[in-house]
Amino acid sequence: MTPLVASFLVAEGQVTADATWTPLQGGRSNSLWRVKAPGADWVCKLFHAPDSNPLFPNDSTAEAVVLAALKGVGLAPELVKTVSTPAGLCIFYDFIPGKAGRVSPEDVAGLLGRLHCLGSGPAVRRLPTEIDALLAHALRILDQCKQKSDLLALKPTVPDLTAVTPVLIHGDATAANIISTKTGCVLIDWQCPALADPCEDIATYLSPAMQFLSTGSPLSQPQTEDFLQAYPVVATTQRYRAIAPLFHFRMAAYCRWKTDAGHSEYSDAGALEVLALKELSRSTSQSQ
Repeated sequence: MTPLVASFLVAEGQVTADATWTPLQGGRSNSLWRVKAPGADWVCKLFHAPDSNPLFPNDSTAEAVVLAALKGVGLAPELVKTVSTPAGLCIFYDFIPGKAGRVSPEDVAGLLGRLHCLGSGPAVRRLPTEIDALLAHALRILDQCKQKSDLLALKPTVPDLTAVTPVLIHGDATAANIISTKTGCVLIDWQCPALADPCEDIATYLSPAMQFLSTGSPLSQPQTEDFLQAYPVVATTQRYRAIAPLFHFRMAAYCRWKTDAGHSEYSDAGALEVLALKELSRSTSQSQ
């Protein structure tokens, strides 16, 4: 913890002076520490300034609202408190012993299914659930990229599907944000929640790019099928299968945007999305 923030929290009586602060790995957008003191074993999440990320916003207020709403549900860490500091908002929640990225696809499917079945949830940002809005979002991201013609040539067609009733989604359901514990799995890092199409979370978890960045490799086709078979709402998985090309297209555009911003690891990640998009295109052509 930075000396200024630690001193402020101690002076305010939010943390005892004898607490130990251990930096935690992960957290691409914010800083995380494990805080241990008599009677306390917490995570302190210090939010950095919001950026212009077009897909994964970094909203400290939204995370606090969702953690409060999900307290006691077992899908998220238990919120302890939020504290405004000179360096930004700190959210404290109970530390969850376990490992990220070690959860089976079937267990993730069950976890996301339980979340989505909660319904509308707290007041957070609302994303459109119309399919043409998904394509429009992808094109807006791509429009910010330096090179776009190669991806535009892969633009999928928009299937004729109606909008769905939005539900509470995590918004950043990557393998890195799912912790395996002795009693089940839990979603962490709730800075991107939304009321949206549940397919958004499914697409993020199954994304080859996000799996590559979180675990080092994408899911195999059998693992993807295991996930889709285990997800509890068949209508949602059928919808996901129909619009998966649009999600791959949008993620490829996002990876291009991140690469342009200097994050070189997203170049290989984006190539995996393009490969998945081309594979789906070939499969569709062969079935017609």
